[in-house]
Amino acid sequence: MLLVAILNMTLGRQLEQELLERDKRITAATVQAEVMEYLKQEPFEESYNNALILRDILHSVIILPGTFAVEFILTNGEIHWSMLDGGNTYRWVDNPEFQKALSGETMITRERFESRVYFEIQDLFVTVIYVPLIRDNLVIGLLKLFRNNELLKEQVSSLRRKVMIICALFGVLLYFTLLLIVASASRILKRQHQELRDSTDQLKVINQELQDVQYQLIARERLTAIGEVSAAVAHGLKNPLSSLRAALQLLKVREMNESERAELTEELLEETDRLTSKLNSLLSYVRPFEPKKEPVSLNQLLSEIHKGLERELKSRNISCVIDADSNLPTIELDQVLVEESLQIVLNNAMQVSPPGSRLDCRTFRETMADGSTFQVISVSDQGPGIFKKERERIFELFYTTHDKGTGLGLPICKKIIEAHQGAIEIKNRGAKGAVFLLKFPES
Repeated sequence: MLLVAILNMTLGRQLEQELLERDKRITAATVQAEVMEYLKQEPFEESYNNALILRDILHSVIILPGTFAVEFILTNGEIHWSMLDGGNTYRWVDNPEFQKALSGETMITRERFESRVYFEIQDLFVTVIYVPLIRDNLVIGLLKLFRNNELLKEQVSSLRRKVMIICALFGVLLYFTLLLIVASASRILKRQHQELRDSTDQLKVINQELQDVQYQLIARERLTAIGEVSAAVAHGLKNPLSSLRAALQLLKVREMNESERAELTEELLEETDRLTSKLNSLLSYVRPFEPKKEPVSLNQLLSEIHKGLERELKSRNISCVIDADSNLPTIELDQVLVEESLQIVLNNAMQVSPPGSRLDCRTFRETMADGSTFQVISVSDQGPGIFKKERERIFELFYTTHDKGTGLGLPICKKIIEAHQGAIEIKNRGAKGAVFLLKFPES
């Protein structure tokens, strides 16, 4: 309703202004034509002294609709003749409309009307028109017309009422339209809300079913893993147990001298140690690795392990050359676990290397395609290398190519490195030997 009131007020003012402007133009054209016809070449200041001219001018002006009074104003602002208050007055006109009229522009305004003669008009809608009288492009005087525009006011009021009615009807129509839209939107929202609740319930059911299936899959995977580990354990322990059984059967069925008994006892001890080693390695593999990280220098770690292996390298007649990148910074690692994984790789390298051969150990930095950076320890041997089918199985539990191997070293090594978000890679070294790459992320 406030919008309707503002619109009605704005349109009413604009309409009133347009009607006044039209009235001004028509009145100015009529007055200028009629008055200048009667004046001819007579001076305007003498017009009221000539009764005939004054009569004709007043007659031509007073007959205009709504005009009830006229004043003759000279260009100096002096009012020489007035119908108001019964005769001639000598007041001075000093207002913006008069000044603009002196420049030749007809002006119209609403003024507060006070008169002892026309007291019945004082509360009516009164407009004042300043009509410049122009001769030879010069303003020779002004006529000030007082007009009762009650008819114009009534027209404006009528139009305002019509605008108000139209706006009210439009408002009512808009209200009911919006009401229908809101009702329709409410029904749609309720339906969608119900559909959403139904979908939520269905999703809950589906989610529960998925959780049940997931639990079943996890249980199956656990059973499968247990079965695989059990099979691997059985396979890994079968040979040592068979050897122990055979040795014990010999003790049972044969008489042995002291040397044979000592040899068999030594064999039993070796098989027992081998079985113990397999069990310890198996325990190391199945336990969860939780790296306790601290700043570690791979160069220093490699140097310390090399010192610990010097005696065994010498006994095997194997040399070891270290090429360390001195610019490598320290990285966050579990030193004990990484040392264990590197020890496993170096032990494997020594086992396959023939006497007189050489191990090459390097440290360097490698940047991947995604921008990530790794620090790498490379261990190269001069052994027989690794066949493709062996590379595919080399990290399987209990898989080994050595008679006295446990098949657990490299799986443990791989598990340690992956616990550090790293990776281990194996490749052949040209025509002879293999290369192990242990990669650890810098961040």
